[in-house]
Amino acid sequence: MISFIPRLKDIEYAKLYPEQQTGDGSIEHPFQMPFYIYADVVREFEKEVYKFEKDHPEFQLNTYNNIFLMNGLRWDEEVMTKWTGSDGIDFRSYTCREVL
Repeated sequence: MISFIPRLKDIEYAKLYPEQQTGDGSIEHPFQMPFYIYADVVREFEKEVYKFEKDHPEFQLNTYNNIFLMNGLRWDEEVMTKWTGSDGIDFRSYTCREVL
């Protein structure tokens, strides 16, 4: 997976579609649900992560909550609300431990 580091540097990871909303919210012209189309390298990386998780069950990478608990972290609705910045916190400037 280390080989992805240079490939993921300085790229556009995803593009949000539609770029501009053409609907007005009416029945005749509804809003289109926004979605992302991810870059090929992002999708390749995702496949590699899942392959690694499947090939190495000893790491228990699919037990996310246990990983947090083993590292003394709490991950619940209250924390996720803070993490998303919905209460005015600039979540980009915090580490997981600082949010907790």
